[in-house]
Amino acid sequence: MKIILNKRSSAEAWLKSVKSSLEFYSSKTYLMIGFWDPYLYWHHQIYVGVVHLFYTRFGITKDQLFSTRTYEVHNDWVRDVARKHSRPLLEYEVVDGWGPLVEFLDVKAPKDSETGDKVAFPQSNESSEMDELRRYLIWKGLKAWAVVLSPVAVLIVALVVGFMLRH
Repeated sequence: MKIILNKRSSAEAWLKSVKSSLEFYSSKTYLMIGFWDPYLYWHHQIYVGVVHLFYTRFGITKDQLFSTRTYEVHNDWVRDVARKHSRPLLEYEVVDGWGPLVEFLDVKAPKDSETGDKVAFPQSNESSEMDELRRYLIWKGLKAWAVVLSPVAVLIVALVVGFMLRH
């Protein structure tokens, strides 16, 4: 078994990326927004599990999770696991493209089935895409709240109208 350690150009670059894309999903705000939607609730629980894993494995608390220390400690752990189990390790950055990957895995780069041309390496890490996803998930959670609260709203309106009709 070969191990690939997917890295960023620096711990600071990783931190900037993870804070802008993933930190929100571990927040209490996200839990409250997604509480009534099973997908969002369990999505949040995955992040709770990550917090627990990093605490038990590395002693990193929730307050420390989004820090350069997390990046460095995790990468060192992957290196140690590879070394302890005598596994080949590729420290890889996506900007390196297919070259290091295909060489390490001893495979050929994928080719388009119609043209036979080498397929461009897929790279998508646009903050606008993550912002769009975050907006979609928030909207999904708010719709679930609307469904849960709508019977309550109808009951309140009915009580108010009933009260007004009696007086």
